[in-house]
Amino acid sequence: MLVPNPTTGALTITNYELRIESIEVFDIYGRKQNAESRKENEIDISGLPAGFYFVKITTENGKVTKKVIKH
Repeated sequence: MLVPNPTTGALTITNYELRIESIEVFDIYGRKQNAESRKENEIDISGLPAGFYFVKITTENGKVTKKVIKH
């Protein structure tokens, strides 16, 4: 789960005690975006323009993709 969503900047990933291996952010066209990972479970998208994004989270149990709205 990503909170807060919608967001203006930092997103916190609640991973239910799973170890996060990587976090990637993509625009609606599938292009990877530059986003800064502050901690293992947080990513900052404040530098990206407003719009819809997909956050792909890879954990020890697999991958999940979540939609995020940036204001």
